[in-house]
Amino acid sequence: MWLSKKDEELERIDREIPAHLKIRKFSGIDKENNTNGNQRYSHLSSIKKAPEESPSESKNIVEELTKAKNQANEKFKEAHYKEAIDGYNKITKEIESQLLLESKSNPALNTIKEVYVTSLSNCVQSYINIKDYDMAILLGKKALSIDQSHVKSYFRTGKAMR
Repeated sequence: MWLSKKDEELERIDREIPAHLKIRKFSGIDKENNTNGNQRYSHLSSIKKAPEESPSESKNIVEELTKAKNQANEKFKEAHYKEAIDGYNKITKEIESQLLLESKSNPALNTIKEVYVTSLSNCVQSYINIKDYDMAILLGKKALSIDQSHVKSYFRTGKAMR
């Protein structure tokens, strides 16, 4: 059966779901090669690993993630939706690659989850704005698998399904 490139990507994403988290990995910007030439989010590369017990390490990680989210939000406000998507994907990929959602001893776990879900939800709206409803639905479901009480994710996912 012949699949479109998008369908192949969606199937690949489905195969990479860690069962214990119900998270879908998203192929955003390549962190090492920075394939989009995007230097705005390069400060995220300073995040080395999930902190164990250090509140100061957690605070630094949260500050860096929040700074990157704010930069992506600015691109969104300027109607540069593809650049905003790149920024949001960079944030979510960084959180996933550092296993920040799995670190139960991380004192900032709730804040990191909030940044993660908000970034996903904002990415959903960006995809809606460029009329890529399949990706919007996929990321909306991903956000809701982490936080089932995130109202904006429900609204935006439903909007993409119309």
